[in-house]
This record gives sequence, structure tokens and C-alpha cells, in this order.
Amino acid sequence: MSAPPGIDCGGDCTQSWTHGTSVLLTATSGGGSSFGLWTQGPCVGSAEPTCEFEVTSPVEVAASFDRNLLTAAVVLAGDGDGTVTSGDGAIACGPGTAGTCSHGYAVGTTLSFQASARPGSRFVQWGGACSGTTTCTVVLNNSASVTAVFERITHELTISLSGPGRGRVAATGVASDCRSTCMQVLPEGTMVTLTATPDEHYRFTGWSGACGGHVSTCQVTMDQARTVDARFEFTPKLVAGFWHVCATNDSGSLRCWGQNDFGQLGYGNTMHVGGPSQPTPISMGDVPVGGLVKDIAIGGFHTCALLQDGGVRCWGQGDSGQLGYGSVASRGGAPSTVPAMGGNVSLSGVARGVAAGFAHTCVLLESGDVQCWGTNARGQLGYGDIASVGQDTATLPSVVGAVPVGGPARQIVSGGLFTCAVLTTDVVRCWGTNQNGYLGYGIADDAVVGAGRNNTPAAAGDVPVGGLVDHLTATGGHTCAVLQTGGVRCWGLGLDGRLGYGSGNDVGHSGLTPAMMGDVNLGAGLVAIAAGQTQTCGLFNGGVLKCWGDGVRGALGYGPPNDDIGDAPGEISPTLAGVEVGGSVASVAPGGFFTCARLTTGVIRCWGEGGLGGLGNGLQSWTDVAAGSPAVPVF
Repeated sequence: MSAPPGIDCGGDCTQSWTHGTSVLLTATSGGGSSFGLWTQGPCVGSAEPTCEFEVTSPVEVAASFDRNLLTAAVVLAGDGDGTVTSGDGAIACGPGTAGTCSHGYAVGTTLSFQASARPGSRFVQWGGACSGTTTCTVVLNNSASVTAVFERITHELTISLSGPGRGRVAATGVASDCRSTCMQVLPEGTMVTLTATPDEHYRFTGWSGACGGHVSTCQVTMDQARTVDARFEFTPKLVAGFWHVCATNDSGSLRCWGQNDFGQLGYGNTMHVGGPSQPTPISMGDVPVGGLVKDIAIGGFHTCALLQDGGVRCWGQGDSGQLGYGSVASRGGAPSTVPAMGGNVSLSGVARGVAAGFAHTCVLLESGDVQCWGTNARGQLGYGDIASVGQDTATLPSVVGAVPVGGPARQIVSGGLFTCAVLTTDVVRCWGTNQNGYLGYGIADDAVVGAGRNNTPAAAGDVPVGGLVDHLTATGGHTCAVLQTGGVRCWGLGLDGRLGYGSGNDVGHSGLTPAMMGDVNLGAGLVAIAAGQTQTCGLFNGGVLKCWGDGVRGALGYGPPNDDIGDAPGEISPTLAGVEVGGSVASVAPGGFFTCARLTTGVIRCWGEGGLGGLGNGLQSWTDVAAGSPAVPVF
């Protein structure tokens, strides 16, 4: 409008005034708008709503007006992902501020918003200028902010462990391994890989729930709540001594058979088991150990069990302190002295392995320390003297302490009068008598490591095996090492070809070391090796068993003519035939003059000389064909 009056319009208009008239124009905005600026005339560019000028000639004046806009904004909240779009398409707001999340609208505009969750998320609710869970509608009388809440869709993964064994389950996306029952919330669609790993002396036997099968790894997709169970059982063990044998099952029960003069079977009597007119192992039931058994060691006339809790219990002949209880009394031959009644041997820690010689015993602790007790006339305990341990309470293993091996060990084995350990550095150290080269150092026969006058295992250093060692086996007079290359090297008494080098010569004394002999010519595919008193057996891929050494008593299992194998050149080669056992072999245990094997079916067969019930199947005479020997009725 103008002063003097004459102009009052919302569009184009004209007015005439006399020359020299002073005119004041005032711009007044209507509802929903505001004055912008003068765009033409004497006040051009001014944002002041008034414009005053003197009329001296024709003049055109123009003004601009802007619409008043209100801001509509969208905020995304929650841990999920989604997109909010406006009905007119001007707003399309996505995760991470992607897209357009605000826009200006005229007062009174009615807007609708639609929320769309992305895969793995869901829309929860509106907030701010909207509420509820349906479509959001807003009338813009003022600027407004709308919040859309999205959350991740998650599902719970439950992992449990069952069975008598122990192990752990690792899962991708889960920070720590599971050892009991674990629960983890994971986003929908997550692919989880589960890996079951048994502890030492146990085995993984299968999945149930959302996983199936017996392979140690499985995958689950988290499209709903999932439950997975991993079952662990004991690895069944089979161990043979000179005349008695013990076996465990997958539940950790122990049964023994054979000679029992000193109660070494542990049943609370001195009755032999497994021979003609003798009880069968299955009829005797479980040895009353007082706990679940995960490993066994058999000496000359004594037996030791490693329990699930890491305790060790021993029974049988105790005249040299080999049982470790601080006395020379035998145990296991009367109901009052069964293993369960004696309790655990007093050790300096939790045990993870046990080994037994003729009249001595050693354990490997979880710390890597080695402790030994029993007779020590040949330094087989390794303490640097010849004093026996375990015969009285002053020399309990926990009192005497660790053998100076020179580093933490990961395996121990014992022969008749010697002991060997594999250190965590994969080298071997042996101590005790070196008769026939038992220790492998290539030194003279009468040299003794660990007996004080000659030094300790730590001082003696590594046995020159010629490579890093995977595992050892030892028995009365010889030791074999499986190298990490898969090769096998043996030393000690070579009689009957038990070392496998094509002669009856000893290895390990008078300058002849295992490294100098090289690998026994067995070829590829060796899984494990086991030494007996007069024979050695190797277990190969596919459950194939091959044995060599003294064949006269049928302990090799090949049948007539029962010749020795391995004492002449060319007898040991990759083409050496497998022993026909009647199935695939899971483990082997060579004994005195006999051999036992457990098949993958669980059947146990023993063959060779069956004196004192060692074969366990009621036979006393020789059985020289392994497959022809009746199964031992054990479990």
C-alpha cells in the first residue's frame, strides 16, 4: 500500500501522482509468506518492507515475497537398519545419514511417512511427532521431527557339551571357547562355524541339535534360535604289560586280565583272569578305581591309572615303592586294598600322563614337570642319584619334587630300567641304564644317565634322534620315535629284528645313534607305533596293522611259519603285509610274548602266547593268527 493512498494491491497496479510528490510504499506479506526484498525501483535490493521516494518521472517498483517453509526432519534410531520415505518422495532417509533426511514444506502441509526395515532388522515404533507402529501422518503447523526406531533381529545360539568326556567348542563370532553350556545372541542371518576340540585322552563323537554328523566342524545359520550339542567321550585305551592287559571304554571304566599274583589287576584278589577255567574280564566287571580313567600304565607287576581329575592311583607289587604311597606294601590283592581305597598318589600338581617301568613309575604334570618314584638302582628316576623314592613318607613324590629334565615335557614313556621324555621343544631326553643302547646317546654300555655318577637328564642333553619328534613308545628294552616328518627311528635292544633295521644289532651305544641309522623303511601312512617286550607294531592309515620282531611265539599274528621279521635285510619295507586282525584296527598294545588290538568296532583280540590269561579269551596255548583268535569278552 502507499501513502498518499492510491496503491493497495496484491498483483500489478498503477497510480498517478503530481510531480514532486513524496510516496511511501509499504510491503505487507500475507499468511504463510514474508517480504523478501525490493527487486525493482528506487529501493531495489533493500530488505526493508518500506520504500520512500519522490515522484519526478514515471517509475516501476517491484517487490518479492517468499513463502514461509516449515522443516520436516527424520531421525533414525536403534541398532537396526531401515529407510524412511515421505509420501511425496522428497524425503528418503537411510542408514548412516544416507539420502535426504529433511525437507521444507508450507505451513499446513499434510505429510505421510513409511518405514521399511532392511534384511536382518525390523521396524519397532515411531517417536517424536509420530507414535505407534503404523504409517505416520503429520500436519505441519510447525517444524517437526519424526523418529523411526529400528532394531536388529537377533537369535540366541545355545552350545552345550555332553558325554563323559571333556573338550571345548569354538564358534565364530563368539569371544571365548565353550566348555559347558554357553549362550550367545547373534544377528539374524549370521553364519556360525562351530569347531569341537577334545581335550587330551578324549575324543569328539558327534553333534546333535542344529548340527549333525561326526566331523569336528559344522555350520549353522542364525535364522531362528539354535541349539547345538557336542558330545565328548573317553578315548578307549588298551595297554599290555609282560603278562597282563588293561582296557578302558568310552565311559572311562577300566577292566583288566592276565597275571594277578600281586593284585595288579586291582579286583581285590590274586586270581588270574582270562585263561582256561578262569573268570573272563567281562565277568569281573569294572576295576574299583574310585574314578573315571583316562589313561593307564602297566609296569612289571603293577598298574597305574590316570583319573579324569588328574589324580594317579597305583596298585600291584609295591616292594620297591613303585606304587608311590610311601610304603613297600602291595595293593589290589585284597578287598581292603583295591585302588579306590588307596586314594591318589601324593604329587606336586595335576597329572596329564603316566608311565611305568619294571619297578618304577613316572608322571607328567600339567606344568610340564616330571616326577618319578620306585626303584632307582640304574638311575631310572633321573634325580642324579640311585636312591629309591616312594618307599616311605619321607620320599613321597610330592616331597622329592621334579626330575631335572631340562625343560617342560609333553610326553613320558618308560622301559624296564629307563625313562624317556619328549620336551615341548620336540627333542628327546632319556635316563636310566644304557644297557644295549637303551638311552640312544651312542655312549658305552655301562654309562648310566641320572644315577649321580654320570649326570642328570638336563646335563645329558638331547638324544641324537636326527629330527624333531612327534611321539615316543618304549618297553622293556627298546624305544621308537615317530618324527614330525612321519619317519620312525628306533634304538635299544635289537634282538629278533624288533628295531626294524634288517639285523639283530643293538642301536644307541658305542657311537651308533638313531640319527645315524635313519628311518625304519616303513613307507608313508604311519599313524602310531607301539613297542612290546620282543616286538614292535605300527598302525597305518586305514586301520592297517604291521608288526615285526620276535615271531616264534606267534606275537606278530601272521601265522606259520612264525619267523622273526626285521632281523634280515629287506624284511621291513613299505610292502610288508598287514596283519589280518578281522577288521580295521583302532589301537594296538604289544605285550610280553603276545599282542592285543582294538578294532574300530570295539572288538579286542589278542594273539601269541597265552600264559596266565594274557590273551583274555580263555586260551592258554599259542594263537598265531590274529584274525583266528577269539575276541576278548571285555565290555
